Amino acid sequence: MPEDVIKIFETNVSVGRVYSGEIKVDGRSLPLPEGRWSVTQREAKAAMTDYIDTEKEDRALASIILVEPDAGDIKRVIHIQTSLLPRRRSAWLSGSGPCIDQRAYFSREVFAAKDGDHDCWWLRTASLSSQQFVTAGYFLNLDDDFLYYEIAFNPAFLPDGQPSGLRAPGAGWVPGALSTDKQAYIERLTSWARSFRPRLVPLLPR
Repeated sequence: MPEDVIKIFETNVSVGRVYSGEIKVDGRSLPLPEGRWSVTQREAKAAMTDYIDTEKEDRALASIILVEPDAGDIKRVIHIQTSLLPRRRSAWLSGSGPCIDQRAYFSREVFAAKDGDHDCWWLRTASLSSQQFVTAGYFLNLDDDFLYYEIAFNPAFLPDGQPSGLRAPGAGWVPGALSTDKQAYIERLTSWARSFRPRLVPLLPR
């Protein structure tokens, strides 16, 4: 039942705990980029209607936010959503989302976006705490299993967490209208995001 797996999730993933290398969710080891990641939020609910259709069945969704701090600043933020119970393919998002929407992206590669299966990754901007970050995201909805994994990068830091020489998040991050230094950053982040995807794809389906 959803209540049982939710209780196990809440016991194993606690706010304030620090992870390196991976975080285990529902028996699955999800990789983390290099660094020390602190859980700032975690939640699990049964039948979350934002992502699930209206038919009755046992189901649960977990959401985790991890932060890599740096002397009071934030280098990177990870947002993970994943299923805690197996389910029918139609129970998850199938008609919209980052694999097929029309938002402006710096980069995007789509490997599947039909018949309920979604597999893509992207780079785009996102506002976090009134600051603009560049995010690398992955959406996998394959054979009744689901994973949404997005990493928000403070442009003042490179993908490996080292200083980039750019200023902290601000204006000027518009696809197709980047300055030379910002374009170089996006190219480096694109290479990193593409190389991180193979660490996620083998995890689905269980």
